[in-house]
Amino acid sequence: GFRWDVYRPHEPIFRPWANVERFDQLRHAASGDGLMPLEQLLTERPQALIQVSSESTLTYYAQCWALAHFVMSDPDRRAALGRLLEDAAAGRMMSRLEARYGSRAARAAVLRRSGIEVWRMYFGEDLAADNEAFDSYLQALVAPGSKNRIVRGESPFDR
Repeated sequence: GFRWDVYRPHEPIFRPWANVERFDQLRHAASGDGLMPLEQLLTERPQALIQVSSESTLTYYAQCWALAHFVMSDPDRRAALGRLLEDAAAGRMMSRLEARYGSRAARAAVLRRSGIEVWRMYFGEDLAADNEAFDSYLQALVAPGSKNRIVRGESPFDR
């Protein structure tokens, strides 16, 4: 996700879209009906996937890359991510999880380091609607013509 600055060759320029490997894996998975629903993506662990196949692990990481772009593409989700990061940095996430789900569920979510509790707390309870929106986003992302923009490190949505 970076390019070297032509004026300062020793300095990289961050380009979050410039990840052809993730894009290609995402497109491959989408063409073969291999994409995970959002709930599975939020609960899977790459350590478990690698035991199943390297292909599913690569798809997991490709979808995580796309999920980051999905979150950043919407002002409300971007603000929710900001709140999540602020709470995590300030040590408030656990107490928020406990207040919402109880101590046992909060501890389980934190120990698992995966799950839908954090998503629901910050991004909303309607996981089905979020899954539908994410799926639409993925389909638009891998649409014909997108790869040229990815190669250039540009958003395929800014046409």
